[in-house]
Amino acid sequence: CEADHHGHKTRRSRAEFAICNMGSTVFAGASTTVAAGAVMFACYITFFTKMAVLITMTICFSVLFSLGFFVGMLFLAGPEGKCGDLHAFMPGPLRKTASPETTPVAGEERSIQVADIDSGIVGDGENKME
Repeated sequence: CEADHHGHKTRRSRAEFAICNMGSTVFAGASTTVAAGAVMFACYITFFTKMAVLITMTICFSVLFSLGFFVGMLFLAGPEGKCGDLHAFMPGPLRKTASPETTPVAGEERSIQVADIDSGIVGDGENKME
């Protein structure tokens, strides 16, 4: 995670890092696309006016979702500590890059307690045999 390399450990600081680094890029890309779609509203051919509605509405909803809903979900349930570490679920060769404490041993499964997510504890410490 790039935010981790910059020293951001909490959900809040990682979400703020994402907004500061990518928010302006997302907004700038959306505004240029909406501007291109807005030019087509002046056309007389029905196809172009419908395409303008499609483009502008798609981009507007995309910006609302990416900068509103998604960032809000990052604040609430984004990665923090070992919570959200997906290396444990990766197959064979990709698992090598995972840290030893988050990688389950072959033939064993780990359980994740929902109550422990906020505290950063990934499992209950017990491995269950299949």
